[in-house]
Amino acid sequence: LVRRLELFGSGRIEDTLREGFRADGQPVDYSSDSSLYAFGFRYMPVEGVMLRVSRSIGFKTPGMSQVAPGDPPTSPLSPFAGYVDRLRGDEPVTLPADQYIQGGNPDLLPETTNSTNIGLILSPAWIPGMRLSIDYLESVRGDAITSPNAQTIIDLEAEFPGRVERGAPSDGFDVGPITFLDMRTINLREVISESVDLTLEQRLPSVRNGALMLTARMTKYLSLRYQATDEGPMLEQVRGPYINGVIGVNQLAGGTSKWSGNAQLHWEGQQWGMGWSVRFLDFQKLPLYSRPGFT
Repeated sequence: LVRRLELFGSGRIEDTLREGFRADGQPVDYSSDSSLYAFGFRYMPVEGVMLRVSRSIGFKTPGMSQVAPGDPPTSPLSPFAGYVDRLRGDEPVTLPADQYIQGGNPDLLPETTNSTNIGLILSPAWIPGMRLSIDYLESVRGDAITSPNAQTIIDLEAEFPGRVERGAPSDGFDVGPITFLDMRTINLREVISESVDLTLEQRLPSVRNGALMLTARMTKYLSLRYQATDEGPMLEQVRGPYINGVIGVNQLAGGTSKWSGNAQLHWEGQQWGMGWSVRFLDFQKLPLYSRPGFT
């Protein structure tokens, strides 16, 4: 039974050369290339019901800001930032400006992405203006490029040797105090995300001399996990343990909520319009740090 069947495919190749200067006047030249290929199909067995499936494969070299050396820090790591050394009893970490570096990393590897989308769209004729869709999405990023902060590097010290330098053991601890941090961009081995999206749209064309549009979206995050290195564990971030500062992995402080959603109600008249919106986020786990001067 086939009312309509569509097959599609696309590809894009991009090659970029960038030239510029750092704040200290040093010239920076960088070339990068990326590619993206997508293919899939849309299948409509009967009017008002459509199945869609797509697969995309991407390859991206690091951007200029991710590989170009950063400007030398001009301020120390403040104790009020909340960075702590867990191997020394959550001792606050503060370093002068010449004892840490940040910015780009010329040794970064290209990032690969494989994404799958399977969706169902319902537009029943007996409910004019309604559209309901449900989609399953999976994304696998290999050698995922991320910009860590100080706490991430401290917590993952064993998995990224050389990123943390220490002095001699002291104060009864088996390790010494941190004397240097390398916070330049890094490659995580893999980042895998899975989610289900539900979207409802309803349009009413004649409401008080205007059109009324209701849109509601809900997302359930099935999983968001990452592995820092080949030997490291796969860590779950959906309501999982807090891993501070892995930008691009936990988009919100404290990891990722299991549920999120939003809704909009918009009325459009001939001369003016008005709207209302609301957003929902499930609970998240947040860190509790002992900071000097705070209890």
